[in-house]
Amino acid sequence: MSLSRETVEAGVQRLRMRNWRGTAVGYEVSAYLLDDVLVDTGFAHARASMLEAVDALRPRGVIVTHSHEDHAGNVPALAATGLPMVMHDACEAELRAHPSIRLYRRVVWGRTPTLGQAIEPFDASPLAVVAAPGHSGDHLVVWDAERRILVSGSRVVTATAAEIFIAKPWATDDIRDVLDQLQRARARASRTEPPSGWDDITPVE
Repeated sequence: MSLSRETVEAGVQRLRMRNWRGTAVGYEVSAYLLDDVLVDTGFAHARASMLEAVDALRPRGVIVTHSHEDHAGNVPALAATGLPMVMHDACEAELRAHPSIRLYRRVVWGRTPTLGQAIEPFDASPLAVVAAPGHSGDHLVVWDAERRILVSGSRVVTATAAEIFIAKPWATDDIRDVLDQLQRARARASRTEPPSGWDDITPVE
């Protein structure tokens, strides 16, 4: 298991996580640090590396984009340190319910431990956290208006006025929904407000 840190631009770091199981099936996982806010926590097999990175980076809080184990796999471990978090209510409920997952997901990423700790919320401003169901019902995106960057779990990774980088859609995603959200993200990328005008997206309080 390896975790490397890459600078995307000033104030933005990518935490890139790989293990041999993920590499074998063509996947890796990323979390992002926007100034002092961490977006996503990586997978359970990366727990030690993520805890070490968080100890070094000292974020003031974490935004969890959704409950899938490659993005929320270390929520319980980070919550146990007292790190404040923002997540969808349905994401928190899923992590507390600890449902079973398919075997290949347990092998590649590891199963997220049951969330038993209380979650301490925090104000992620100036970042805007927006509900964006599609990849999952509890999916959130993070809009950085100053940099015009949209960070999303398994959909759009970043969007700027110049270009859009996309993650590979999952087989269960509706490609029409993927394309629709990409078009809307591109239209919004040159503006400063969060994409709360999307018909099916509402800001998360």
